[in-house]
Amino acid sequence: MSTQLIISTAARNAMANAFTALVDAIAGGGYLKIYKGSIPLITDSESVSDLLATVAFDATDAFGDAASGTAAAAPMDSVTVDQTGTATYYRITNNSGTVIAQGTCGGTGSGEGLVFDDPALVEDGTLTITSYAVTMPSGA
Repeated sequence: MSTQLIISTAARNAMANAFTALVDAIAGGGYLKIYKGSIPLITDSESVSDLLATVAFDATDAFGDAASGTAAAAPMDSVTVDQTGTATYYRITNNSGTVIAQGTCGGTGSGEGLVFDDPALVEDGTLTITSYAVTMPSGA
């Protein structure tokens, strides 16, 4: 008999909504920060890598309500890239800078958590995030 935990859709939705509420917890919304270099082992570590770009989430409602355990981010404005480099990871922070989560990023087909057409970003170029979503695991 399996002892694997399988989470209901209602619980996954609640978890996704609780997660996204952390981004909205402080007035002004949160940020999606894109870095090059090695991802820190834990979110409590300071990032020692170079920040390539900072994209602001919607200031009043960063994510929509979750469905099937997934909460999609509201559209984000394009930003100017701060420095040249290959994006390797990202961090989600609230408006006070507290890291809520981090993940890896890469190019189309990479299977990473955040995907770009081309992760090679160029200083003063434009970065557009066309979509981003947070999905809670089902355990199935």
